[in-house]
Amino acid sequence: MKIRFLLACAGAMSLACGTASAQTEEGPKLPDPASVQVPDVAAGTPELDASGDAKYFYFHKLGVTYDRAVQDFAECLTYANPPIPPVRLPAFVVLEETAKQGGAKPIPMFGLTGVVLAAILMPSLNRRNAMGNMRVCMGFKGYKRYPTTKEAYLVLNEGDDSAASIVMLAKLASGPAPQAESLIP
Repeated sequence: MKIRFLLACAGAMSLACGTASAQTEEGPKLPDPASVQVPDVAAGTPELDASGDAKYFYFHKLGVTYDRAVQDFAECLTYANPPIPPVRLPAFVVLEETAKQGGAKPIPMFGLTGVVLAAILMPSLNRRNAMGNMRVCMGFKGYKRYPTTKEAYLVLNEGDDSAASIVMLAKLASGPAPQAESLIP
């Protein structure tokens, strides 16, 4: 799924830049912004975290074009997602030690309890880090954050089709200025 996400981001980015390969030039182009359906981001009351900041948000930048916003989101999403762990290469085995050719298995630091806790906590920590990385990247590019509801945020950012998410986020970012007050970066 992450590889498909990265490929979708790279495809959206290359289409926005105009440097698409021959294969993507024959494929579908970016959809017209008028045909993209986005959730109502102004409806409802946004949730606040312990510091009083909105937990869920979207980005907007005055004067940015739709194509440029697609390119910016595709780039920042590649920074936001956790890296794919590298493939573990087999360890060096001395010729006399043929019994150890399978390699040593890593022992978890905290045993089975640590593995279970990591499985529970890591998705939320990865999501939190991704949101923070996205805030930094988009803030660097001059975008402002605006509060929204959890339901709208989930429609914009969750799902299997990351290309559709990029297109929805780009439409909001390049659309009319939001009525809400922007959040502190």
